[in-house]
This record gives sequence, C-alpha cells and structure tokens, in this order.
Amino acid sequence: MTNRFPQVRHCRSARASWWVVAIVCACGLALGYLPANSNAQMHQQWVDDQDGVGVEERTGVQLPLDLAFTDEQANRRYLGDFFDGVRPVMLSLNYSDCPMLCSVQFTNLTNTLKGMGFRPNTDFQIVSISLDPTETPSRARETKSKYVTLYDRQETADGWHFLVGAPVEIRNVADTIGFKYKRIANGHFVHPPLVVLCSPSGKVVRYIHGLEVESGVLDQALIEAAAGKIGSPINQFLFACYQFNSATGHYSPNAVFLMKVGGAATVLVLVASLVPYWVRRTDPKSIVENERPLIELE
Repeated sequence: MTNRFPQVRHCRSARASWWVVAIVCACGLALGYLPANSNAQMHQQWVDDQDGVGVEERTGVQLPLDLAFTDEQANRRYLGDFFDGVRPVMLSLNYSDCPMLCSVQFTNLTNTLKGMGFRPNTDFQIVSISLDPTETPSRARETKSKYVTLYDRQETADGWHFLVGAPVEIRNVADTIGFKYKRIANGHFVHPPLVVLCSPSGKVVRYIHGLEVESGVLDQALIEAAAGKIGSPINQFLFACYQFNSATGHYSPNAVFLMKVGGAATVLVLVASLVPYWVRRTDPKSIVENERPLIELE
C-alpha cells in the first residue's frame, strides 16, 4: 500500500529531529551553566570571606604583656613570661586545625630555621597563639611536637611555645599588632600568613608576610629585633649596612650608613698616609738637615 501523505510523515520526522536537537542543546546549556554559576558563587563566597582580612602594620607598638593564656602543658602563663629582656620573640597567630595555610606556613618557617645559625631558646623564642578559642592544650601540645620533631633539635623544645586562650585575649593581641582575621560559616578562620618579630621587651619591630621567608631576611630581622645583641660582630656590622624595605619585604643597602662608612674609611686612609710625613717633620734630625744650606761655604 502506497503512502498517501509522504510529505506529512517527512515533516513529522523533521519536527521530531528538531525537538531532539533542542533537548540536547538545552541539556548542554544547563550543564554548562550550572558549573559556571557554581564557580561564580564560590568566587563570590571567597571574596566575601576575605573581606576585612589583612594586616595593618603597627611597628613600635607595645604588646599587652599582662594578658593570660594557657600553654601546651596546661600551665597558666602571661604573655610577658616569654619576654625576658634578652631574647627577641618570633610571634605568630595560627591554629592547629587550620586546613592548610597554617601548616604550610609553619612547615616552611621550620625548614628556614634549619638553615640558620640562630636557635630557638638559645637566641630567641617562638610564640604561637591559637586563633581558635576552643583549642585545647593537648591539641597545642601535638602541634608543638610536630614542629619540634620536624626541626630535629630536641634541645630547643623549651624555646617553642603554643598558647591557647579566651576570645578576648586572642582578639586583644591581634588588634594590637593590626592582625585582621575572622571566623567563617564552616567554622574555620580566614587570616593572613604573618610572623611578627618583637624586641626582648615586647615591642613590635618587624613584620614578615607570606608563606615563605628567606633565612637571610629572618637572620637580619632577629638581629634588628634584638637591637644587635645577638649574632657575631660581623653579622651585626653587615646588618647595619642594610635597612628593611617594606615594599619588597627584604633588606636593601643602607645608602646613608654606607656613605658614613666610606667617609670614615677615607679619613683613616688619609691619616695613615700623612702620619709618616708628620713624624718626619717633627723629627729633630730631620729639622737640622732641612735647615742646612744647599751649598756649604768653607
């Protein structure tokens, strides 16, 4: 039997094909839109989380040394207990359950310390205050053990201090040094990676930003924080030849100091060159010889 309506059947087939194409396109657009929309939402959430987080440097400010915390041994300690007037202090604000940032920062810092001549406890103190007020001393003790083991110098353990405390004390220290952080919806803290070098009396001397720090920068910052009281005389002299550049985060040649050194060196060279001449001029024999006539008359 012949088909009486071939064109109608062809149109229906074409129409069905177009519907299939339309459905496939719609699905493709939906699949493409959802990840894009999800990425946009994630990006916006990240922006919102970072809002208000950062560092406002307050070099020279005095730390509130009367604040009380609990150390990794569950002992009540005042912040001032770690400032003995002799050794500088390397201060940081982190927390043990940080998903990534704190661990990376402290691991890098510990590896940097391995390549330095200065040692915790002997030359300086390390004090880390947990941002999480729910962190326990036992958890802080685990964190200390992790990094002292990584450092692989057990004799320095008394120079590492991991403190926990109440929200008001934690916030007080953070506000004093200009450290801006906040807790987000998932319970974690958003904060900048920062190490603050403090003088033996508790004054903020230098800010070191970022997840990594060069050993040379840390060496010089420690000498600066200690007001030149640690390190060899050569190291102290080399430090005096440099000044910290906050724009680059490194120490740059101190032009004024180098000019003074150059001027002093020039004076010393001139004095050393003229002293023999002055000695000859004041020698009596030299004076007699100089006063003799060039031609002696008989």
